[in-house]
Amino acid sequence: MDDTLSWALVIDQIKRKLFQIVVIIFIGFSITFSLSDRIIRKITDDLLPLEILNAGQTNPCLAPTQLISTSPVEVVMVKLQISLFVGIALALPFIFYWVIQRLKRRYDINTFSISLWGVYGFILFEIGFSFTYFFLLPQAYKILVGLTTSADVIPLFSINQFMFFTVISILLFSISFEFPLIVTWLTVRGLVEVETLKARRKYVYVLIVLVAAVITADPTPVSQLLLSGPLIFLYEFSILVSTIIKRMR
Repeated sequence: MDDTLSWALVIDQIKRKLFQIVVIIFIGFSITFSLSDRIIRKITDDLLPLEILNAGQTNPCLAPTQLISTSPVEVVMVKLQISLFVGIALALPFIFYWVIQRLKRRYDINTFSISLWGVYGFILFEIGFSFTYFFLLPQAYKILVGLTTSADVIPLFSINQFMFFTVISILLFSISFEFPLIVTWLTVRGLVEVETLKARRKYVYVLIVLVAAVITADPTPVSQLLLSGPLIFLYEFSILVSTIIKRMR
C-alpha cells in the first residue's frame, strides 16, 4: 500500500512539472509567434547582404538578396518552428533547476559548484552566439552570395532553408564555444593534466581547424579561420584558468 502511494505521489509530481513546463513553452511560443514577423525581418536584415555586385556586373536583378516562399504554408511553418524553439529554450532553465533539485535530494551535490559551472557555460554560449550572429554568419553569407552572383545566378533563398541553416549554424558554433568548459572540467577533476594540455596543444590546434572546416558554412577558408581563431584562444584561456584553479587548490 505504501509503495502504491509513493509511486502515485511521484507520478503526480511529474504531471505537475510537465504541466508547468508546457505552460512555459506555451507562453514563450505565443509571445514569439506574435513577434515572428519582426524576428524574421531582423534576422534577414542583420545577416543577408542588401547589395553585392561583382566588378563588371550591371544587371540590377543580381544585386538584392531576397527570401522566397516555395509553398503556401512555408512561412507559417517557419514561424511555428521559431516560436516552438524559443519556447523550449525558455523552459530549459526550469527543467535544469528541477532536475538539480531532484538529484540533490538523493545525492550529495554541491549546488553552488553546479551553478558556477552553469554560469560559466552560459557566458561561453552567449559569447559564441554573439560572435556567430554578429560577425561570422554575416561574413559567411556575404561570401556565399558573392559566389552565387559571380556565376550570374540570382540569390533567391527559401525562407525555410535560410532559417534552418541559420539556426543550426548558430547552435553548432555556440556549442563549440563550450570547449573550454569541458577542458577546464576535465583538468579540475584530475582526468587530464595541465601539462598534457600544454604538450598536446599543436595536435589540438590541428583538430580545431579540422572541426571548423567541417562545420563552417562556406567552402573558402575564411569562416574556418574566423571560427578556429577564437577556439584556439579559448583553449589557451582554459589552460590558464585550469592552472590558476590548480594552484589555488
